[in-house]
Amino acid sequence: MGGGKTRALEEMRYELLDMDRVLPLAYTYNGEMELETAVEFGWSASYKANYAMTAVARMAAVFYGVSLPEMCKRLGARNWADLTDMAAYDYPIHLIRGFIAHAIGKLREHGKEVKTVVILVDEVARAEIIFGKKYGLQSGVDGDVTSVLRSAVLDGPILEGLNATLVISSLALSPLGVTTSSRSPTVLELGSLDSENVTKQWWRRDDPEFKLVAAALADTPRFLEYAAAFIGQLPEETVVNERLIKELFQYVRQQIPTRLETQLPEAMELYTAFFAEIMARNEIVMDRIQKGIFVNSLTAAEMVQTEVAPQITPIPSLFALSAAAKGTTPSSDFAELLGEFPEAIALKEEGRPLEWCARWWLRVRLATAAGRRNFPLEKLLGVEGAKFDAATVKTPMRKALRAVRFDVPSTFNDVRTQLPTGRITQSYNNKAQFFQDLADVGVSFTEEVLLLESAKREAWDLLLAVFDATANKWFLAFIDMKAKGAFDDSTQAEHVRSLFDEAQKREDVAASSLLQAFKEGRYCYVYLTTADGESSASETAISLRRSDTSRWFGPLARVHDAIREALRK
Repeated sequence: MGGGKTRALEEMRYELLDMDRVLPLAYTYNGEMELETAVEFGWSASYKANYAMTAVARMAAVFYGVSLPEMCKRLGARNWADLTDMAAYDYPIHLIRGFIAHAIGKLREHGKEVKTVVILVDEVARAEIIFGKKYGLQSGVDGDVTSVLRSAVLDGPILEGLNATLVISSLALSPLGVTTSSRSPTVLELGSLDSENVTKQWWRRDDPEFKLVAAALADTPRFLEYAAAFIGQLPEETVVNERLIKELFQYVRQQIPTRLETQLPEAMELYTAFFAEIMARNEIVMDRIQKGIFVNSLTAAEMVQTEVAPQITPIPSLFALSAAAKGTTPSSDFAELLGEFPEAIALKEEGRPLEWCARWWLRVRLATAAGRRNFPLEKLLGVEGAKFDAATVKTPMRKALRAVRFDVPSTFNDVRTQLPTGRITQSYNNKAQFFQDLADVGVSFTEEVLLLESAKREAWDLLLAVFDATANKWFLAFIDMKAKGAFDDSTQAEHVRSLFDEAQKREDVAASSLLQAFKEGRYCYVYLTTADGESSASETAISLRRSDTSRWFGPLARVHDAIREALRK
């Protein structure tokens, strides 16, 4: 969706037109060639024959230079009733081959020799979805109506001595692209646009904030197009600030439903994508890609070849998901949470671009995993699967974290109204009250998860508490986003260790409180860094490096990577 596939096909067509004895025929299923179901489902009772006619009508319109409605009108003058009977004998395939042969014959009548024909088709997923709804076709072989076109072009001779090939661009190509000749789809990697060129040459603005916006949207050129429309309406004297950037992102999100039929998946269906898991290709993945929720399957459905079956790591577009969430009726807690993007975040030109969304993303991960029992805390924090260097993989803190399992509730508390200040007291300035807050929290709560936002200038950004289902005790995770290197800010983790030492002096502590868990050493300190290198662990902290942090942030990592690259230039 909006990833530049159509433009790539158009550039291919231009190149092919300049080649000797090559005939390119390009058509699509959107815009002026949108499927007219009242007409194009009326050719035959056979859906395969009707699909073949959609291909013939579009190729004929392109070849003769007339509009699709005009070509359908001309074709409608003939009685196509016999298509129903002939469909059973591979007639749809021969119908497509017959038109291609007809076109080449017409060119030869005018002295133009053709040795190769290239059929370029855009938005086949749109046709597959419409045909599926009309005829009740299921995902898989029956729903893969594009196989009619593939078989016609690829699986047999059209004319003696004629080479033929097919280029299909579609959100559904990756999961459905298997032909009867066992051909696999060729993934066309479309590179991102350079943010500096976008801002200076396209948007004609030098504001550094717009450079970061361009970097965040560069994977999807259509989003850049929406942003250009917004920026083009701004007066030259407009002050570019955080509020304006948020309005720009909101505008981009608002435009998405005008070009894409958005539908918000259930949280459980997004679990694999948000937790960056690889899963076997199945109907759920195919259905999600067909509905267009995932950005540009040419880059976002990463195919991993295994001995068993192809697997996919889906990467959803947060803008598309947010647009779908905003349009969900009636709304839900999950929809409202996803609908907070991009309002819940802000782009920071300086410092650490991921800091602004850590709390929101942790809430999203919890919501996506809602209802799962005995869930590993290290999985929630992204530590599971991290590539630790050999010397630090077996530290006591890593061992303690690995043992924690908790039940993820359907909802959870941020504990903003349960404490006098709405957040836990800062440990540097008022250590006594900090310990009292920990002693008060957890005693009268029945929730399995508590998320406490830190005070300003605290030694951590978030304090996550989960009720360990195995030990029947709380476990605390101090999460810090400020470390740029492995232990550049190690003094922060050492401060928490000093708090742990002092907590031993506290008496009369409720057994079910967070403070008691802290006293027992049931805690970890996790740095989420963007530094390169291997993740590591020590006696006081676990440091996740760039590769593991990117896995933790899932789709947000791509936004971060783009911003990080823009800041380097």
